[in-house]
Amino acid sequence: LDFYKSCISTLEDKYGSNYPAIVSPLVNTGLVYSSQNLINKAMDTFVRAKKLAENVLGMDRLSLADIYHNMAVLYDRQSNIKAAENYYRKCLRIREKLKKDGFVTSLAYENLAMILKDGKKYEESISLQKKVISIRNKLGHNAEFARALHNLGLIYYAKGKFTLAYTFFTKAQTLRVKYL
Repeated sequence: LDFYKSCISTLEDKYGSNYPAIVSPLVNTGLVYSSQNLINKAMDTFVRAKKLAENVLGMDRLSLADIYHNMAVLYDRQSNIKAAENYYRKCLRIREKLKKDGFVTSLAYENLAMILKDGKKYEESISLQKKVISIRNKLGHNAEFARALHNLGLIYYAKGKFTLAYTFFTKAQTLRVKYL
């Protein structure tokens, strides 16, 4: 944490507070605060990084998508579901526009799908979780792919489709055993 704070201070002293390279150590500082469960400090730091990224880097940058994702996770942890959904969607709009469909994109889809499941928006939740499965299938069958299958089972279970849920739970468990 001290390293990141020192880095930010040095960059600000040398280049000013609007220097684009400050975004990265701000995000890392926010992640450290988040890992320490200092949610308010983490959010304040992410908000500062977001404003700097929006103003200096532009709206269609992967770094901004990652900031939105980190903010969504924090809002989700605080049970501020509306804000979490909003920031997951912002993150995904940028990632889709930039055609980034790696693991972080799948996490954003999955987190949003689980929020929507809890809000009983099953059809959109299923659609998003199928995107997660597609992305993770391309990345390789592993524990994260198994988790994606399991989470689709959770959505079907919540929807009352118990037989379909069981199918996905079984597929997930078979993969978990294989990859442990």
